[in-house]
Amino acid sequence: MRDEISPFTRALHLAALTAFAVSQPLFDLLRQYPTFLIAHGADRLDAALLALGLGLLLPVGVGAAAAAVSKIAGSAGRIVHLAFVALGVALIALPLAKQMSPGLAPALAVAVAAGCLGSFAYARVAVMRSFASVLALVLAIFPATFALSGEIRGALAPLVDVASAQVAVERPTPVVVVVFDALALFALVDEHENIDAKRYPNFAALARDAIWFRNASTVAEKTRAAIPAILTGRYPEADLPPSATHYPANLFTMLSASHEVHALEPVTRLCPASLCGERATRAERLAAIARDLRPVYLRAILPEALLEGVPEVSRTWRSFTAPGGRVTERDDLRGRGAADAEWLLDRFLEAMRAGSRPGLYFAHFQVPHWPYRYLPSGASYDGFGRHTTPQYDDSSRWRQPLYAEANALAPYLLQVAYVDRMLGRIVSHMREVGLYDEAALVVLSDHGMGFKPGVHPRVLEPESVADIVPVPLFIKPPALLTGSVSERNVETIDVLPTLLDVLGARTSHPLDGVSLLDPNAPRRDGKRLFVHRRGETRHLDYPSQITGRSDTAVRASQFFDLSDGTSGLFAVASARNVLGRSIDSLSLAPVEGLRFRLDHSFGYENVEPASGFVPAFVSGKLELPRNHTRFPIFEVLVAVNGVVRGATRPFDRDGRTARFETLVPASSFEVGNNRIDVLLEIVDGETRTHLRAEPERSPTWRVIANRSGRAALLLTPQGRLLPVRPGAVRGSVARVRIDFRGEAFADSVLLFSGGEFLAEQRSGGASPMKFEFPVPFMMGSGEADDAVQRFVAIDGFVASEIVGSWREDVDAPWSGEPARLSWSENDGQPEIALSTGERIAVDGSIDAVQRGAVLTFVDGKFEGLDVLTESRRVGEPESEASEKHSALLSEDGLLFRIAQ
Repeated sequence: MRDEISPFTRALHLAALTAFAVSQPLFDLLRQYPTFLIAHGADRLDAALLALGLGLLLPVGVGAAAAAVSKIAGSAGRIVHLAFVALGVALIALPLAKQMSPGLAPALAVAVAAGCLGSFAYARVAVMRSFASVLALVLAIFPATFALSGEIRGALAPLVDVASAQVAVERPTPVVVVVFDALALFALVDEHENIDAKRYPNFAALARDAIWFRNASTVAEKTRAAIPAILTGRYPEADLPPSATHYPANLFTMLSASHEVHALEPVTRLCPASLCGERATRAERLAAIARDLRPVYLRAILPEALLEGVPEVSRTWRSFTAPGGRVTERDDLRGRGAADAEWLLDRFLEAMRAGSRPGLYFAHFQVPHWPYRYLPSGASYDGFGRHTTPQYDDSSRWRQPLYAEANALAPYLLQVAYVDRMLGRIVSHMREVGLYDEAALVVLSDHGMGFKPGVHPRVLEPESVADIVPVPLFIKPPALLTGSVSERNVETIDVLPTLLDVLGARTSHPLDGVSLLDPNAPRRDGKRLFVHRRGETRHLDYPSQITGRSDTAVRASQFFDLSDGTSGLFAVASARNVLGRSIDSLSLAPVEGLRFRLDHSFGYENVEPASGFVPAFVSGKLELPRNHTRFPIFEVLVAVNGVVRGATRPFDRDGRTARFETLVPASSFEVGNNRIDVLLEIVDGETRTHLRAEPERSPTWRVIANRSGRAALLLTPQGRLLPVRPGAVRGSVARVRIDFRGEAFADSVLLFSGGEFLAEQRSGGASPMKFEFPVPFMMGSGEADDAVQRFVAIDGFVASEIVGSWREDVDAPWSGEPARLSWSENDGQPEIALSTGERIAVDGSIDAVQRGAVLTFVDGKFEGLDVLTESRRVGEPESEASEKHSALLSEDGLLFRIAQ
């Protein structure tokens, strides 16, 4: 920087860099996702103040502070200033570098190189400094462009005037509206389009008390458009954020004068904060926005490996970090309520009570929508809510084989049975509090779910229309004496006009729907459904009666034995005739070489059905005998405690191996240890032969401790030793996921409990930094020694323990009985003996230590180890009074005696 510049100019240049590095990326994100601001209750003035603070005050403050630091540095001020310039350019380049390379080192290298080059050019080329002065204009351009942008002004329209939306109600009666997400019509009916009363007794009972509009259909394929259509009675003619700002005249605002509003919306936000939560002050709103923008910014620019401790921002629109750990009621609803149906149902029932005014009770439950995790009993069977493996192909479409479609339908229909249980609880509670007879009750779905082979399950295609468009709709007006079935052409936009009719209310707000209780209401000639494609919203027209709406129900009756309720859904195969039979009653032919290995086999050793979790998702790997070509077609039977409980077909068959998975009933399990058996049913024409697979012994890892009880080595199932070095692999445990940070990712993760090995998860897939273990095996608090769960990550030659928030001391003694090492000699040849009985030979002798680990033995007992990162010579023993031996454990697992 040959010509000296003033402190003011320095501050101006750094402010411009800050605007490019910090302000503009956040402005772009907020314009792209205005729902972030809507979720925080922001208005246009909030956006203007945010633009001023983020686009002007923050860059100027950073620039002034950096310029002050460089001035204080005196003669080194020029170097300090250039360092700040380099940092600013590096931050600008980092997001692009992250996209170019997923690895930490390459991304940082590109960003650092860009920063150094930019700083060098700034220092050596006067034109660059002049250009930096011109760029200072962005301090005015960026905030003005953001605050005046159409996306922000459109999203943050003036606050909802609730009074202008209110309607006069002549007959104020309670209103209960329940929306079940992705509940397709075919899921409730049999092949004759009647409610399957054995599988869904509560829906069948409701159909006897209400008007079941069997020809009802959704008007949108996605929830963000379908729910507003239900609540406003309007077609979704544009892809608007699902908020009260964009839908001010809705069920909540219209009835706010006559009803006490209780709305549980885990996805949408059509109930204004003035009705469904206190509106924060402007200062509180801006502080919350600023607090939440920090993790948003960090996740936007930083590589994955540097995000340790940065909150996740993809599940909700706000409150990624709550001050003091406090989570507001609405934030808890949008976080936990979106994933925990039981919790949300309890909240809904608690709110439903007698009051001074009639209540409006609305709940949107995100079931039976995937993730599939609930059995009909309400027990959860999968901590991650994962889809069953074989149902998708690489394009997220249902696979073609029919067994794969059945494998996809089974968990969905079982979760629909859980929805039926939820409905039963709602109706029972309404009866208890005296609301069932006097309330207007509406139960419906926002959209269906597709299950045609080769078709995407959630995107509307010609093959999936019959699964996605028809939805169940039940309306029970107050004091309805008997139910009925209507084939009238109905759309979900008719719900609001029907409720207004029940209440004797009239509105001047435009409605596309009509009252289904008005015999004079106009009838539609067809159905209309709106889709959003490539930034454009368009509508598709269908006939008034969707053909084939029960086709999937017919196929389900062919896949499963549905004559006895949901029990037949556990046989995703033709072997359903053996469900419930004892394996001792089957004629089992002996076969050599047929083995199976369960995923998470340790999960069946300590089952607690009363906890609400049962390991009912049984999956694993089959190893077939050498003559496996004799078995071109076979099915897999899974027995729990000696009784066949599930049946499925294998998938991913590759030579002598194949994978399998099935669901079994919650009632299959007992408290404590449960035995799992796997059988094969071989189909040869009309002949069926049953073969019993032998369980493959799971590999066992052992912890080897030093004298103080600290973990020092791992003994692999193959008899190799791995050194344990704290910090070699960095990571953290967060409930069911383990995230690794740093350049070295783990090859695998071991789970120990009470010092005993439980399970191993290997790296794989697109994200080698994340390892998952089922929920019940990470629920322990670790307060009792015998319950401590410890995770060890392995990276090549070394291993490190990683911890969760409940315990931070990675060097704490291990509970249980860790293995011990000792130095001994056999016929003059040194060897290392393990307390487990194994012996490891010591090969040769060396006097210089290469990379590896040095094991030290004093008086024959293992003292500890030192993991080396570079070669060095070995020093003399510190004490002549003790017998000391040292051995080198090389990176390839060999042991050498170190000459003293």
